[in-house]
Amino acid sequence: MAGTISLDEEARLYQTNSEREKYESLATLYGIVVALDYVERAYVRDAISAAQYSPACSRLLSQYKTMLKLVSDDVPSIEEFMKKYKMDHPAALHRIQVGLPATVEHASEAANSSETAQSVAETTQVQQQILS
Repeated sequence: MAGTISLDEEARLYQTNSEREKYESLATLYGIVVALDYVERAYVRDAISAAQYSPACSRLLSQYKTMLKLVSDDVPSIEEFMKKYKMDHPAALHRIQVGLPATVEHASEAANSSETAQSVAETTQVQQQILS
């Protein structure tokens, strides 16, 4: 029969080299999102140190940005990409939206918090001097 499909044959997703490149790039983007989710979860669970987490996360975010430029015609947004391919990786999505490793994000928050605390302490000290 001419119309039968052999289960032993590889199914081709593409007809041209440019289509092959597109699918390879989409697969790479998918892999980056999954890897980023694993790194985020490992860091939160303290399975990897901050020294291991920061460079890995930064590298994955950089790779994500590069891949997104390559597939921008096919991927209007990371949210739509994840929805289309039924990806459930909220930790990766959050990290992509922030654009920085958690160690950097929280370090800046801690710096702002300590600056605020210092300002409050200085203001309180000045008020006490005025009232004395």
